[in-house]
Amino acid sequence: MDRRIAVVAAAAAVMGLAACSSPGDAEPHADVESMFTKNVAHWVMPLDSFVLAPESPKQSTARWALVRTCMVDKGHTDYPAPPYSSDVDSQTRNSSSRILFDGPRAARWGYRDEPIVDPDVLQAAHAQLDAIADAAPADFESCDDSAADAMGPPPQSTLDVAAVGVGAYAAAKQDPAVLAAVDTWKKCMAPQGVVDLPDDPYAMPSDSLRTRFGWSSDARPSQAGADEIAVATADAACRESSGFTQVRYDAEWDRQLAQVEDNLAALERAKEAWDDYEARLDGLIAANGG
Repeated sequence: MDRRIAVVAAAAAVMGLAACSSPGDAEPHADVESMFTKNVAHWVMPLDSFVLAPESPKQSTARWALVRTCMVDKGHTDYPAPPYSSDVDSQTRNSSSRILFDGPRAARWGYRDEPIVDPDVLQAAHAQLDAIADAAPADFESCDDSAADAMGPPPQSTLDVAAVGVGAYAAAKQDPAVLAAVDTWKKCMAPQGVVDLPDDPYAMPSDSLRTRFGWSSDARPSQAGADEIAVATADAACRESSGFTQVRYDAEWDRQLAQVEDNLAALERAKEAWDDYEARLDGLIAANGG
């Protein structure tokens, strides 16, 4: 992989070695429910507080800022600042990068994500970085190595928190109440004439709709068109009227809550490690103008 891709790409949170907990970690009688507050509009889940979001820009921001400081010290004073902030919120993704979809969001964004960075600003910064890295590859590689050393590796734990969350997500999709709600959603969507409605509404838009909306494999229009907005808002209304959104949320919430109860001690250790790591990243970003 090109080193510069590692600098600009959103870093995945590698959360552990094995999806298991140490003896004595299970606390089946712990009163964990009082630790969390449901919020379906923002798809808040019990495991959210124990992980770094998979697409959190903090790691990328820190690495970019560190490389920039190093490159400026080497005389490359036109090296661009990080084009995004580690604290920017998206209206279409929550802090754990889960899709947020409802009537108002569908009316504004259709099926697409709100960009948290101006695409033109991001493209210009990448082009500037590429030109400098191509002209001085040894300096760039040296600075990238230094940045990686300064950040250190993400923490690991005996519990793979991300895998635990994926397990709850997959099980919730097969919950009988969720499957029944999906059937009702499909009937509600029939007037839209979508021939390939998925078995999971979160897989929308389907392939036929992507073609219909003018999306391609590597690009999509910058703004949702009237047809996309119409289908998306109808979809959001059908998810609500069928009960799908609430039932799916409750099914996943219950499974995550059970996972927290069974693995509370291991999760708390994981949270402490990630809190320390995030504090380290925050300090590096602040110290390097990010």
